[in-house]
Amino acid sequence: MTFAELVDRVASKGPFQFLHTVLLGLPILSMANHNLLQIFTAATPAHHCRPPPNASAGPWVLPMGPNEKPEPCLRFVYPPNASLPNDTQGATEPCLDGWTYDVSTRDSIVTEWDLVCNSNKLKEMAQSIFMAGILIGGLVLGDLSDRFGRKPILTCSYLLLAASGSGAAFSPTLPIYSVFRFLCGCGISGITLSTTILSEPQGEGTGTRSLGSTSLKPRVWLSHRHRVTLVKQGAAPLGTPEAPSEHNNKHNSSSFNTEDLPRAWHLPGVEWVSTRMRAVKSISLGYFYTSGQFILPGLAYAIPQWRWLQLTVSIPFFAFFLLSWWLPESIRWMILSGRSSKALKTFRQVAAFNGKKEEGEKLSLEEIKLNLQKEITLAKAKHSIADLFRTPILRRVTFCLSLAWFSTGFAYYSLAMGVEEFGVNLYVLQLIFGGVDVPAKFITMVSISYLGRHTTEAVVLLLAGGCILSLIFVPSDLLTLRTVLAVFGKGCLSSSFSCLFLYTSELYPTVIRQTGMGINNLWTRVGSMTAPLVKITGELKPFIPNVIFGTIALLGGSAALFLPETLNRPLPETVEDLENWSLQAKEPKQEPEAENTSQRIPLQPCELGLGPN
Repeated sequence: MTFAELVDRVASKGPFQFLHTVLLGLPILSMANHNLLQIFTAATPAHHCRPPPNASAGPWVLPMGPNEKPEPCLRFVYPPNASLPNDTQGATEPCLDGWTYDVSTRDSIVTEWDLVCNSNKLKEMAQSIFMAGILIGGLVLGDLSDRFGRKPILTCSYLLLAASGSGAAFSPTLPIYSVFRFLCGCGISGITLSTTILSEPQGEGTGTRSLGSTSLKPRVWLSHRHRVTLVKQGAAPLGTPEAPSEHNNKHNSSSFNTEDLPRAWHLPGVEWVSTRMRAVKSISLGYFYTSGQFILPGLAYAIPQWRWLQLTVSIPFFAFFLLSWWLPESIRWMILSGRSSKALKTFRQVAAFNGKKEEGEKLSLEEIKLNLQKEITLAKAKHSIADLFRTPILRRVTFCLSLAWFSTGFAYYSLAMGVEEFGVNLYVLQLIFGGVDVPAKFITMVSISYLGRHTTEAVVLLLAGGCILSLIFVPSDLLTLRTVLAVFGKGCLSSSFSCLFLYTSELYPTVIRQTGMGINNLWTRVGSMTAPLVKITGELKPFIPNVIFGTIALLGGSAALFLPETLNRPLPETVEDLENWSLQAKEPKQEPEAENTSQRIPLQPCELGLGPN
């Protein structure tokens, strides 16, 4: 009997599962608001120089820009009609007395701390610091969760996000605000990481000590048997995968059997649900995050004051902190950490809560350990990042995947956080940006199933790079065309995330799959952290950021062309399997073999950032 079958028998159905899903899902919904919050709290309204004391604004004070609007960063030194020498006529100077803002729709940190003109780079720095918090938080909290457990880190992360988010709302200065936002990023990492690996086997050697995942990604399960059939669609926070204990990707039937789902891809919080209900629970959690993306524009529209908006999306985490005490610790982590008696007690409590007290009392500690024996064995295996570079094929795969991951996160956040740059309604465009992910993921699902991962990944990154570069040549007054290019480019980058999660898990051998997924996810976080800084180069020439973003995306797409195809191939167990793939890459496919192969393949389309939420 497997551990999943044990859960099915003792504690898989009942009110506990419903409450567990709600308690994990509500924070995910609210966390989506934090990921994209600065789109609204750092919005830059129309502005111009404040006139000198005892003067009024007008054409005699403010020079006009090329769009027949006042220059935002300059004013005349002297009135143009003053009797002055010709060499002083029309002379301008910076806004020495501050700025006047159009706050008829909303205020922001930009209007409060004058983050415009020469100081506008500070706004991008604040976003980059937030992304750095997500990166650092994933590294630090991943290790702490191995040492102290998943539940304590999850509970502390709720409190950290609640306190730091509320602190940001009351920040008197930008530096203090940035510190609180950094801590918010750390809290987001702790929540996403702990929510995910509560359903994974943990401990030494599991690959979660320092390469914990920090973003939420939807997940889809497909079944292949010559013709690909969509079976279930779910969603789950991104997590570093556990090495499968057996060849779970080979079957003799195309029917969907959740017991055959690869152990490498546990869904979040599904340790306490039956195998038949895992897809249902993962769908539910995924929709929580999607709903959060659509709720944010509504909240921002209803709450135009940035401090109140920041506070509104932070306060709920105090409630989540209190409610999280009800959540049980991971059974797997307790067994692997030597807390066997507590694991048995927790199992019996869940069974009793679901009305199966007698079944719980029959359960013994030896039975639990026996069903987790394979995971205990796997936990003893240790692999390092150096293993990703031991052979030429691994070096090529790691380099190309790292570039693809970096370029995807890099370009994705350049568009996701640049909504206001396109000159259309901020709230409507954010809804469109969120909605484009739905068709993008579906198209990607079909493409990777028929055209392959190699082709899909290369094409979507090349298209995204082309869209971003095209923005350079489209005049700023063609708002519709610029918006269409941006939305299409973001959809392509979302597709890239979708493909990369699957492609990466299929390229790395079992023994180093966790490490490979972790290090590549690290690269996408570096990309998302770097993107706001690159936007600062727009002060030199407006087109420079798009040149950089588009070129990097094209390089990522080109790198994907050097990766081997994995469509209709079993997951590689060893490095030798990967070497054989490379040698057989040019050989024609054998249809009879394809007909006898059935695969369950996890696909993780993007969100956030996460992002790259």
